Amino acid sequence: MKPIHPNNKPFRDFLQFWERYCTLEDYHAKWASSHMELMPVKRHQVLYDESLSRKDFFVVCRGMLANVDTAPGKRRILNIAIRNMSLATTSHLFSDSYAAGQIVALRSGYVLRVPYRYLLETLPQDPCIQALVSVFNNKQQRLLQLVRRSCLSNSPRERFRQFSILLPEILAQTTQREQAELLGISRDTVQKTGKELLFATRQTK
Repeated sequence: MKPIHPNNKPFRDFLQFWERYCTLEDYHAKWASSHMELMPVKRHQVLYDESLSRKDFFVVCRGMLANVDTAPGKRRILNIAIRNMSLATTSHLFSDSYAAGQIVALRSGYVLRVPYRYLLETLPQDPCIQALVSVFNNKQQRLLQLVRRSCLSNSPRERFRQFSILLPEILAQTTQREQAELLGISRDTVQKTGKELLFATRQTK
């Protein structure tokens, strides 16, 4: 794995994000540079497929990733990650249960790929690695919990209303089609309900 140049902008941004949660030493930047792969990704690029038994952790520096169900028929987004979030190829670092479908780039950008083995060999003795993994896990769990809360209603329109309230950052960065695929509703419902909410917002101003 080719070391990442320390002056690389997406890599520097990642280190600044990491430093919010612990005090980094010089060796942390060196560890990340030599054990992570900075991947430029294009929209629709497949980073993982369930047919491949790979254990990788993907950190979004720029762009957007999604875990999508590739079963025949209508595509469904199972999980999503925007900047400073992550997706993994198993349910957690110690799991042998691989993610269904594929992990794909919804937007072009930069992603850090970290093989599990590098995290696992360092995790027990390094609080900063522990903090990093914990932060990404907590972010992903919170997003999935909020998506589930949005989908509690049987009403497609209510699902979208709750989604717009609970996950405004995801709403702002996704297309209507992606929102429909995440919530399990039609794009037409997203479009109509979005217009209703926009009209209601303007009326209250």
